[in-house]
Amino acid sequence: MQATIHNEFLTLTVDTFGAEAVSLKNAAGEEMLWQADPAVWKRHAPILFPWTGKLKDGVFTHQGKSYKGGQHGFARDVEHTLLSAEGDTIRLELRSDDAMKAERFPFDFVLTSTFRLEDHLGEILIVGTTVLVVTLVAMHG
Repeated sequence: MQATIHNEFLTLTVDTFGAEAVSLKNAAGEEMLWQADPAVWKRHAPILFPWTGKLKDGVFTHQGKSYKGGQHGFARDVEHTLLSAEGDTIRLELRSDDAMKAERFPFDFVLTSTFRLEDHLGEILIVGTTVLVVTLVAMHG
């Protein structure tokens, strides 16, 4: 699903899959955001969470259990919940659940992504809260 907001200068569209901005157009209708040409790079502006880069050997281990992890985490590859899309702001949330903790990432977290238009500027605010942040840093090996 996609959500769109606009003001007199800009129109922003965000996809709930990955909480990814997929279009930013100026008042003349000109696209200002990379349009994910699959021949070059298939993404627009992905959110990288809960890690950036690659995990050593593609896995991390916590309390004796190994978890496979792709490059740049998994937030860009899952559906986020649309909290609101009104006025000049879109807010989305990704929250850990039992299945995610069993298969992908064993920690509780809430990742909130806020996209806001202000005059000629587009602003993205990403706030993630998780437990064991020190453990996350140590996983990069």
